Amino acid sequence: MRNILLLLVLLVAGTWWMRYNERKRNTERDERNEQRRPPPAHGPRTTVREALPPAERMVQCIECDTYLPESEAVGGAGGNHFCSAAHRNAYLTREHRV
Repeated sequence: MRNILLLLVLLVAGTWWMRYNERKRNTERDERNEQRRPPPAHGPRTTVREALPPAERMVQCIECDTYLPESEAVGGAGGNHFCSAAHRNAYLTREHRV
């Protein structure tokens, strides 16, 4: 029983020692790489959020309930939005507004 306990303690200590050394090596390697890295050529880096175009409001087609960006929507009377002129015409015809 005492031998099993001793082996368990040695196993835990060995695992801790290996992980400690690995972390230390990784930290030293990262510091060396950071020192070797040249400064950015074009100023500060842009984040993904900064690189994306600005968000646009989504509107729903009254005829088919499809969502689309407001810039691509076809306008109609009363502030309604449509995905195409055909859907606008079908809606107006059905509502007897032509």
